[in-house]
Amino acid sequence: LPEVSKMRKNDYLLILLIILLAAGLHFFLKTSETDDDLAFEIRHGDNVIQTVKHSALTTTGEFSVNTHDGNVLIEIDPIKGAHIIESPCPDKLCIHQGYISKNGQTILCLPQKVMVTAIADKKDGEPDAVLR
Repeated sequence: LPEVSKMRKNDYLLILLIILLAAGLHFFLKTSETDDDLAFEIRHGDNVIQTVKHSALTTTGEFSVNTHDGNVLIEIDPIKGAHIIESPCPDKLCIHQGYISKNGQTILCLPQKVMVTAIADKKDGEPDAVLR
């Protein structure tokens, strides 16, 4: 049987350094995502119905989108984010998608052509994307 080597003091220091580095990176990435520059864009088909800044909300707001089958009711909470609470679609998948609160997340009610997207509110003059 091969002999099992014992860990030395430097091995413990290396493990501690890796854990601290991972925790620091996690903290940095979490704090760099601010809700202050987040907005929720509500679309019906190709038209933007409304854009709601997350930082402007102090209480929960409800927004209604009129479709050919009825109304889609969207709730935007200042803490949890946005979600669809009522829809005339038959399968109700959009309601079961839950809350969105991070940049790029989307809720789609396909039969009613309603889309709610969390977008980073870019400042004027900032590019949308940089291609290299």
